[in-house]
Amino acid sequence: MSLRHRQHRVALIPQDDRPIFTKAARSLARLVDYDVTMPPTEMLGRFDTPGDPEALIQWLLGIAAEVDTILVSLDMWAYGGHVASRQPYVRPETALQRLEALGELRRRRPDCAVHALATIPAPEGMPLVGRDVGEARAVAGYVAGESQDADPESDALAHLRTQVSPDFWGRYHEMRRRNLNTNLRAVELVGDAVIDVLLVGHESPAAEGPHLMEAEDLLSSVATRGLSDSVLLVDGISQGIAVLLVRFIHAHMSTQPAIAAVYSSSPDGNGPAGRSTADAVRAQIVALGASEVDDPSDADICLYVNTPVGPHAEDSRPGTPGFHARKHALHQFAIDLSGWVASDRLAALADAAFPGAADEALMQALHEVKVDLTRLGGFAARESVGATTGLALAQACLRRIGLQDKAAFDLARAVGDLRPMRYLELLDSLIDSERAHIGTLFSRFVEDYLYQTRLRRRAARYLSDLIADSPVSLTAIADSAEEYVRTELSRAAGEFYIEHFLGRQAVAIGRDANLSGLMLCELEETRIELPWRRLAEVHVDPDFDIQLAIEPSQ
Repeated sequence: MSLRHRQHRVALIPQDDRPIFTKAARSLARLVDYDVTMPPTEMLGRFDTPGDPEALIQWLLGIAAEVDTILVSLDMWAYGGHVASRQPYVRPETALQRLEALGELRRRRPDCAVHALATIPAPEGMPLVGRDVGEARAVAGYVAGESQDADPESDALAHLRTQVSPDFWGRYHEMRRRNLNTNLRAVELVGDAVIDVLLVGHESPAAEGPHLMEAEDLLSSVATRGLSDSVLLVDGISQGIAVLLVRFIHAHMSTQPAIAAVYSSSPDGNGPAGRSTADAVRAQIVALGASEVDDPSDADICLYVNTPVGPHAEDSRPGTPGFHARKHALHQFAIDLSGWVASDRLAALADAAFPGAADEALMQALHEVKVDLTRLGGFAARESVGATTGLALAQACLRRIGLQDKAAFDLARAVGDLRPMRYLELLDSLIDSERAHIGTLFSRFVEDYLYQTRLRRRAARYLSDLIADSPVSLTAIADSAEEYVRTELSRAAGEFYIEHFLGRQAVAIGRDANLSGLMLCELEETRIELPWRRLAEVHVDPDFDIQLAIEPSQ
């Protein structure tokens, strides 16, 4: 049952097995009735256990004839996943050989779009896992100081250098050289028409470090080959798959939404990698296949951006003197957003104020102004400017298409051009689209706000107390910590749903006398998991009911 003549299929090789790269992509695709096909879970590996690139290559070659487009994370394709890509254990020639398999894919399906995601490692390079923690942090400090032309013989840099073993230092440089050469080869494959679009994401927004020089090498290669329309460099990596999915859908449907950005404060500073916030936002808009306009009245989507706080972040958090002043400053921003969505205009909210958490001051301002959160086209927080913007806008862009589908359905229904069975089929598709949209929206608030801002530090203290005071095994302690997160977050999510979602009209269906609506009913279950059994991220999968109401509430 599809809103279109047939359901389009997308093959996805994700960054790793975490839900933000797998389940989230499927949920977004459901907004517009697309189907995302992924390889068996065992091929993707888990955390620091790499996936199986050879098996993935064969899997993709085997299903290529059945799909409309292919989205490929080169971290998984070449190295076995994000964590594996930050280690040097895959030899450079092996990574390049795997990359060449994309040429075979192109030969088999010359008419199938291939969109690829590459990443530039953060200055510390290797993930902070186990015994590498101290050395990785020392490397990050050293390369940042080195990038600022500090004296390498200075006491500070000399001290950091002594904390890095020759083995770690060698592996660090080997990984960076290999990944850069792989990314440069990917740029060449765009020039050879093997890859249609290459999105390159900065893992770190740091304004100093080797990642900036690597980006310059890539941009030089792009400029030499005249590929600036097909190779796009952006801030952030967690939004990459969502952005590529939306870019393909926009191109496939020949649509280019106009997007206007509204900032909570000046966007000229505090941006990633030495750029302004406005530049980072603009890069995401272009990557999505959209266009930027200055006047919100000319926009299909208005993007509200809570800009990064910058070096004085600690003076603006709850409990500090600057918190209430910050909330007061955000009050008008929240009023403007509320008025926009109340007038049935589409808006996305990107909260990039603080790394790692949503802005409590903004959340309280939204609550006090009584912004109807169900009217938002998209929401994201806690990531870098680019990643937060990309995630929020990706959902809003697909929401726009979903609302256009609903309008076409309303028109066909009004002129009597639907058979009863076809009407029910399309109604089911619309309800599924609405469920995916509201589910994604609600999950982002729970994950980015309720968990990252309110619960995560409490969970860390709880875990610390367990480790210090419990005589049982670390495995049992981990199980107890997970249960604590599930219990506390499930309760908070239920209260948040009742306050902001329950009983709201999700969308109106029909016209005039035939008007009805989809009503959000009880939250039946909130499934919660820690994907990699760590506190860094949580995944929320809500199960709620939607009913068709003849008299929609106002």
